[in-house]
Amino acid sequence: MSTKQLSIILLDNSARERFHTLDWLAQQDVAREHYELIWMECYDRVSSYVLDRVDQYYTMQQEGLHHKHAAVNAGIVAAKGRIVTMCDSDAVYPPDFVRSILNAFEKERIVLMHWEERSRQTYPDGASLALIQKHTFDVWPNVGACNSVLRRDAIGIGGVDEHESYKGILAGQNEMLWRLINSGVPEVWCDTPHIYHFKHTGSDGDANASERHPASRDYEMHNATSVEAFKEGRLLPLVENKDIHRLRMEQRIIGTDLERKYAWYPH
Repeated sequence: MSTKQLSIILLDNSARERFHTLDWLAQQDVAREHYELIWMECYDRVSSYVLDRVDQYYTMQQEGLHHKHAAVNAGIVAAKGRIVTMCDSDAVYPPDFVRSILNAFEKERIVLMHWEERSRQTYPDGASLALIQKHTFDVWPNVGACNSVLRRDAIGIGGVDEHESYKGILAGQNEMLWRLINSGVPEVWCDTPHIYHFKHTGSDGDANASERHPASRDYEMHNATSVEAFKEGRLLPLVENKDIHRLRMEQRIIGTDLERKYAWYPH
């Protein structure tokens, strides 16, 4: 039986130029056996640097415009932790980051958000946390913010929507969180620690048309499909991942044999 409490899902679409995130996540003040790092590569790139530093590494073998949501769902399926965290794979995570998540879920069932502060400067080589915190940051609310939920809740809400409008750069698993909030799970923002994100190619929301699906639209860089789901009170995704659907059906707790018969009644 796994002893992991937390699974951290990190995404790449063969675009990451550096992997300092893994170094910061290796320097947490929580013992490493309590959390795992899952690296989801949308295409087929394999980095030996990453491979040596994560617990699970998957290549999705996608072609054409990448689909981050499909990669997130695969990470949720693979996760061994009770909690799943979805966050930037090129950010700086202070040493109390993992502990702040575990503490938040000790007694509560929540949607946990961490502020991500975004610098207009590039990542400083060999930087200490004290030096990083001296940079001038601009908080861009919820865009790129880190989020954590119970794995059971992620599965129970149908995972992340795999609708075609989420293909490309204008994606974000926040749409799953908003559907969880629609179902009555409270959203909580963690005051500390903050996460720090540095400027890199494509980080300023200036993606060209080739990096977006024709069906995608945005509201202040939030995918319009996700905003509409939030506004309408939608609970399930428009397109549910088949493995998530299977797990969602399997985790139902049914009280009687009569109901079990109906739960799997042939069509």
